[in-house]
Amino acid sequence: MKKIFLLIMMLAFLVACGGSEEPADVATDTPTEAATEVVDAATAVVDEATDMPSEEATTEVADTDDTVVVATDGLDISYFYENALEAANLVDCTLSDGTATSCYEITIAGYPANHDVGPFCPPTIESTADEGGLWLDGTNVYDIDGAFIVSLPEIYNDDNWQMYDEDGNVNITDTAEEFDLAARPDVDPSLQNHCVEGRIEWLENGEPVPTTVTIPATPVLADSASAGGNWGITLNGVIIAAQAPVDAILSAYTIAAFDDCGGHINPVDGYHLHGARGCSEVGEAPEGETPIFAYAMDGFPVHSPLAADVEAVTDLDECNGHTTEEFGYHYHANPAEENGVLTCFMGVTVGGGQDGPGGGGGDRPEGGPPDGDAGGPGAQGGQPGDAPDFAAAAAILGVTEQELQDALGGPPPDFAAAAEALGVSEEALQAAIAGEGAPLADETVDAPSGEVQMVDDGIANVGEGRTFTLPGDNIFPEGVSYDPATGKFYVGATSDGTLYVGDVNGSAEMTVFSEAGADGRTTAVGTKVDADGNLWVAGGGTGQMFVYDTTDSSLIASYTTPATDATFINDMTVTESGVYFTDSFRPILWRVTDLESGEAEVWLDFTGSVLNYVDGFNLNGIVATEDGSALIVVHSGEGELYRIDVATQEVVRIDTGDIPLTAGDGLALVGNTIYVTRNSFGEIVELALSDDLSVGTGGDVITSDLFGYPTTIAYTGNTFLVANSQFNNRGGTPNLPFTVAQIPLPQGEY
Repeated sequence: MKKIFLLIMMLAFLVACGGSEEPADVATDTPTEAATEVVDAATAVVDEATDMPSEEATTEVADTDDTVVVATDGLDISYFYENALEAANLVDCTLSDGTATSCYEITIAGYPANHDVGPFCPPTIESTADEGGLWLDGTNVYDIDGAFIVSLPEIYNDDNWQMYDEDGNVNITDTAEEFDLAARPDVDPSLQNHCVEGRIEWLENGEPVPTTVTIPATPVLADSASAGGNWGITLNGVIIAAQAPVDAILSAYTIAAFDDCGGHINPVDGYHLHGARGCSEVGEAPEGETPIFAYAMDGFPVHSPLAADVEAVTDLDECNGHTTEEFGYHYHANPAEENGVLTCFMGVTVGGGQDGPGGGGGDRPEGGPPDGDAGGPGAQGGQPGDAPDFAAAAAILGVTEQELQDALGGPPPDFAAAAEALGVSEEALQAAIAGEGAPLADETVDAPSGEVQMVDDGIANVGEGRTFTLPGDNIFPEGVSYDPATGKFYVGATSDGTLYVGDVNGSAEMTVFSEAGADGRTTAVGTKVDADGNLWVAGGGTGQMFVYDTTDSSLIASYTTPATDATFINDMTVTESGVYFTDSFRPILWRVTDLESGEAEVWLDFTGSVLNYVDGFNLNGIVATEDGSALIVVHSGEGELYRIDVATQEVVRIDTGDIPLTAGDGLALVGNTIYVTRNSFGEIVELALSDDLSVGTGGDVITSDLFGYPTTIAYTGNTFLVANSQFNNRGGTPNLPFTVAQIPLPQGEY
């Protein structure tokens, strides 16, 4: 695809005046020959004498009003700023549609080559806009100055906002420890009402995080648009991240501050971009156009946002792209306030199966950034991001839209009074307005304490449940697995790696199966028991896997994954073809095929597939069909289920309609019925799968007073064992003892 670029290599950047509508103040470094030294000799080079592309870089040159229009074919490395790239090499690759072609494997520096980052949070409520950055909430761009901090209760219609002390000092994450606890989906309660600010020196080794991506050298238009995770890379060496879920950030009463260039730092990717603010533009553009500042993951250039009046008369496609004589096909970034640079791809991205992650952004350490999905404390319906969809909320609640709006009244809404008027709980009302929850039955009754209720089109089945207790006050269990041959079940402690064993036919008190730290096991996440009675354990952020003999607790084997500061081995499923492990931060499905210690196999790389990795938690629970021919995984952040064909490695999204599955965690597959645990929502969702596993319907919800931030479930034949993690109390005071709930499998007419 031919693209023509108007390239004047010295760009006079606009100086930000502190106002939210001007681009940030950046240095005027320009792309130079140093950026091209890492590429193939055939790649275009830059003529340093004129700061213009040399003839080698030019496919076509034409004069237009005394400016030079340069046309090139495909991604042009010479456009990148000096020091933006650590490496760039042409490699063979296969696109997601099966096209064999050439790609650039590019490692970006992970830090802007032409400007410093920050500032982010203002120090006091007297601070000016020059002392803080920006907040992009999906609707508006706010200068984070002192006045903004003071005005948060009015802006978001919630008096719980109080982000400064009695002396007027703003609450800021000012240590690496506080940053790690706040810049994650489950924000530590002590760090609510904080402005979250990261620093490069708090990252691993105190340095920026380089990211390697693989991008088609020559872009190919797809038959239809596709979703993305990380959208691309800027010309100054920064990853363009997926849209941050503003509601989740605000629900914890935090502000994940951006600098004036629309970027911020998290413990995972380091500095990354969420809004296009003109800080990495190259060249100028004719009237009605904007300069290039990035390349998308499909290889098409990304230009700065169009002015609103120009966009209104420009024929842009669904992905904000169009074709012009000067530039060929290219995207225009969304306005910065939308907190997402792109919406979709019109080109074909790189397919899976490459060696190691590529094309999908940096590795991600345990906990995840504030951009991750979370149903944090204090969530309020109608908080910013997208405006509340009252029609959808009314449908969930079983009332008319007018009845809902009448009940809410004028701002600020009285949720308690509105819930009473509508005959629903306040929690159900807020969840519906936030876009979560299934349509309610005409009448539901709260489940008695210690009992289980299933809401199912008015059919409720209530049965007794019980709990098993774990010894200890700092366990925060995650994985639970069941051995049908013995009736025993196993749970791991995320805090220190202790493994516990219980018996469904025995005592209500569990005992230690393997002590903390044994065999180098410092944390334990998912667990599974195979047909031979061996216990498999996922090692979370350590990148390890373990397998134990359940007869004597001895280690059979342990496995590692390539060293990185960003991995989270989460859950596994056991089949005849191997044991498959999900990684919540790396876009990889790992496999182990024998009981000999060593390194796990990269069985499937999701980069470029329909399964996108985003900021925060990604793949979580995994199950296999009875014959082992297919795997089903849940994407926690996006709330989607995917089917993976074991023979072909084809990845297909399962159509679940509008059934909410965000915060999906552990899975259980019983015949063609799949159960999805939604941890922060305290519920299990039941879906009936079609025979080909392409569609899931139903969405019935199981809740229980015995649940405490449930993470995983194990099917025993007629009951579920449910691990109560209490992750919402991590960093605070847990409700002791820690427990595993056992609830009956609801029966009824579905």
